[in-house]
Amino acid sequence: MAEGLQASLISTDGISSRGRRCFQSSVAHHTSIHSHSINSYIVESQQAVVAADDGRCSEIGVMMLEKGGHAVDAAIATAICLGVVSPMSSGIGGGAFMLVKSSSSPFALAIDMRETAPAAASQNMYDENTGAKSEGALSIGVPGE
Repeated sequence: MAEGLQASLISTDGISSRGRRCFQSSVAHHTSIHSHSINSYIVESQQAVVAADDGRCSEIGVMMLEKGGHAVDAAIATAICLGVVSPMSSGIGGGAFMLVKSSSSPFALAIDMRETAPAAASQNMYDENTGAKSEGALSIGVPGE
């Protein structure tokens, strides 16, 4: 397991990988507080692993890699697909975290693209109007993508 790329994934439908030594095995199964099952898998590949909530989008990410794209190309293609097949969970206004490691550098770059609070936000802005945190303009963050 020391060689190759390893990823611990929560998504069951969205796992896709390419490589000579590639396997998938169930390592955990439990029921969450939201009453739906979550399977956890370990996937190992010598080349690449793409994971998304929808397997079709994982395959699109893999196709991008097979056509010569790099990990960021695959991530963007996967995200665009998720915006189409799952617009309520992905797309403009969403956020992300990305860890990028170039083979030419010993360092990894962590990028935080999560949404942030508007500049006028305050710690007690919902004290008088508690409904504003779930409805209206005060309920959303500023996109970070």
